[in-house]
Amino acid sequence: MARKKIVKKKETNPLDKQAMLVFSAIVVFLIALVSTPYIYHQLFEKFSYAGINFEKTKYEKVTFYHGTFPVIYQGKFIHYYEMYLRTDPRKNNISLNANISISKNVSISFEPDATFCKSAILGQSLMGQFLSAFPWVEKIDMATNDSEMAKAQNWSYITCDNASAEHTVFMVQKSNSPSIEQGEKDNCFIVKVGECQNIETVERLVVGTIAQINKAKI
Repeated sequence: MARKKIVKKKETNPLDKQAMLVFSAIVVFLIALVSTPYIYHQLFEKFSYAGINFEKTKYEKVTFYHGTFPVIYQGKFIHYYEMYLRTDPRKNNISLNANISISKNVSISFEPDATFCKSAILGQSLMGQFLSAFPWVEKIDMATNDSEMAKAQNWSYITCDNASAEHTVFMVQKSNSPSIEQGEKDNCFIVKVGECQNIETVERLVVGTIAQINKAKI
């Protein structure tokens, strides 16, 4: 009668177990190290606000908040409006107390003091780019509410009195604090830039207008 072979179980070396635990810990650490920048980017560098998807970016050490907004006209997609904001829109708390509407004719009318700010040109440029993104806008006019300045700069003389259903007027003024308010007439809006906070105020106007289009809270 043949004898049965007795197979002895190989004993696991405690050192092998320890080595496997160390190896597993290193693998987990490396995976976390590789994925952390991606997770951080997804959680903190990208966000949605006012119905707009934003991404925080840097260009030559300057931080921008890049957002895109689809422009729809007569039920058709026209293009994406690209915005590069300098202020985090979530932290821009400038008061906006107006329902912004944009007609086919738009005037950006400056009080003389508001033109002296260093940021006035950048604010004006951002505002013009935003308004020109809408395909129904036919004319954007740089203007002032000061008759002497209008003659000197060859600008139009525009006040809230010129606002109408086909003519939107933005009155840009210096003030104690920045805000965006409804003017005395429909389709006239007072853009108070505070003490030269032109860029922040215009950025709030841009985001606020898009939020109203998207029916989103800000």
